Amino acid sequence: MRKVKILGVIISVLLVVSLVLPVVAYAGDSHSKHPKVRATKVEIVKKVTLKDLSSLDKQLVGEAYPDGVQAGKWGSSATGRIGKRVTGERYAIVIGIADYADDNYDLKYCDADADEMRSTLEDCYGFNFANIRMLLNGAATRDAVLNTIAEIKGLEQRKDEVVFFFSGHGVTGIADDGDWELFDEAILTHDMDYIWDGELKDAFRGFDTSRITFVFDCCKSGGMNDLDKFGRVICMATTELGFSFELDCLGHGIFTYYMVQQGMHAGQADLHWADGVVTVEEAFDYARSHAWFQLPQIEDSFRWDLLL
Repeated sequence: MRKVKILGVIISVLLVVSLVLPVVAYAGDSHSKHPKVRATKVEIVKKVTLKDLSSLDKQLVGEAYPDGVQAGKWGSSATGRIGKRVTGERYAIVIGIADYADDNYDLKYCDADADEMRSTLEDCYGFNFANIRMLLNGAATRDAVLNTIAEIKGLEQRKDEVVFFFSGHGVTGIADDGDWELFDEAILTHDMDYIWDGELKDAFRGFDTSRITFVFDCCKSGGMNDLDKFGRVICMATTELGFSFELDCLGHGIFTYYMVQQGMHAGQADLHWADGVVTVEEAFDYARSHAWFQLPQIEDSFRWDLLL
């Protein structure tokens, strides 16, 4: 009889645990600081690593680009007139993910892209290292990225400046992220999670400064134009349909190499006006003329040209 009672107690405990655990797990999810967005038809679009441009797969580029696109066919994004200069602090969120949680998605040079962005901000534009938040590889999870944006939002003021840089994979899908688009784009974080364009738009809502520069070196990055707002410049490596590439011979993503390393850091983009400074628009023009086959895109709502 005693054994039967003990067995009954054990069964009762197991039943209670089986009922409670799902509730606990659900409660944990519901109280997450950054609840996930519902999405369907999600596709990770891999950035492509090439030995050099001779190995570029024209078929891969394919339908994303119109026939006859050649360098130099676009007008200049730079006006030659520098807008209001920053008078406050400068902040930057710099993200580079070459090592993903799923090894099948690893890249080679995205962390090097981020390092180049950081050193360029410090060496060429006087950013204080203490104000640059570096999220490399395993540190660049979904929560970490969104938490860092929230942190900077709590620090920045009206006269300050903010830079957001991402190098990694892009994502497409149909996401319930609060915007009007049928098809959405996202960035892929280290933990194989996504931050949709509508989520980024929401994360940057309420910033006091009207000096924010975004740089996206990933596939389908042209869809990040949803972040457009007065005072912002959004530089995107390709169109909403296009692919982004990194090259062994450069040791960087093509867009980052030409916009940041060559255009800004090496000063090669100072060709429009030869005034000794490189604005964001000048650097973008330089990258677009060299990475023309990616069809880089820009949304520029800053008055005149933005000097970081």
